[in-house]
Amino acid sequence: MSFLIIMLKGFAFIIFNMLGAFFIVYSVKLVLFKRHPFSFFGKQIPITQGYIVRKRNWVLDKLRFLLNDYLRQAENEDYSDGYLKQWENTIFNAIVEKIYEIEELNFLPRAWREKIINLIANAILKLVKQLLRKLVPYLISKYQLHSYIDLIDRKLDIDVIISYFNQYVYKYVLLFFLAVSFLIGLANMILFWILV
Repeated sequence: MSFLIIMLKGFAFIIFNMLGAFFIVYSVKLVLFKRHPFSFFGKQIPITQGYIVRKRNWVLDKLRFLLNDYLRQAENEDYSDGYLKQWENTIFNAIVEKIYEIEELNFLPRAWREKIINLIANAILKLVKQLLRKLVPYLISKYQLHSYIDLIDRKLDIDVIISYFNQYVYKYVLLFFLAVSFLIGLANMILFWILV
């Protein structure tokens, strides 16, 4: 084997290692930030849109849904499957357990003790209902929480996220992987030259 071919084969280790490192880091970038999903013969391949792109939209949609669902449940007290009704029942049961010590007051007739327990529990339950069903929706409308979600949607633009990623993460991770792969390729090249 000629000396030139042996030298070129040795340098091929460095080139292949660095290309492998570049493709690994670039693939991670695609997995995170690919805007449009891949298509194969006109069929969209599932989960090929970037993870950050998908989750950004999912988080914003989830925030909008939770806010609208809370307002819907606050308006309708008869909505028995909602979490507001469950919270109210949990609070009512906790209050009854706490104030059930009134039962131990033997100098009061039993009917009075039960009426006092029900009166206190219902008063606190009405207070909790006023807080959860009136005050919180009032604060949501007063401070326009919907507009804050829209503001997050505008400010948390995917282009801004990608530019920060490229500027502060991608560049340095790529340089690190290229440096490590260069050193590994250099060690492989030297080992190859020694063995040949």
